[in-house]
Amino acid sequence: MDEPARHNVRMTLALLAAYQLLGSLDLVRAAFTEPLAEMVRDATTAMLDYAEDPYQAMVDLAKAREEHFFGAGFTFEHAVDDGTRFHQDVHRCLYHEVLAGNGSPELAPVMCAFDGNWIEAIDPDRHGFRFDRATTIGTGGPVCPFHFNRVTASATPAG
Repeated sequence: MDEPARHNVRMTLALLAAYQLLGSLDLVRAAFTEPLAEMVRDATTAMLDYAEDPYQAMVDLAKAREEHFFGAGFTFEHAVDDGTRFHQDVHRCLYHEVLAGNGSPELAPVMCAFDGNWIEAIDPDRHGFRFDRATTIGTGGPVCPFHFNRVTASATPAG
């Protein structure tokens, strides 16, 4: 097991321990997602607002996290990476494996919910791209699709 995987296992087991102690999925979700929500959202907004190319900045960050943060416990495939679309699909999720293996697969969506903190920072009109994730492994999907797509002025709804 590589160091990123060890870190991710520790974090996932801490979530499991909190659930076993608190006994409430709602409390655990709030405790896991809310404390850093504003910081993550603000940092992501700042990165995108000050980037020369917000789409490319987010794609570069996604690729760096894949390489340095997730480790061997995750398997990624790139269905598309062409400068206007970056589709990064997770086919193996260590978080889900650890939680399901410890009898608590219902906690996997809590891990997925944390991403909402940075997802909410993406403003397609301002940043020129949108993010789509229709499902996750943790919510019963076959993969976790992290799909970043540039938008053009004509593709962005008026508003």
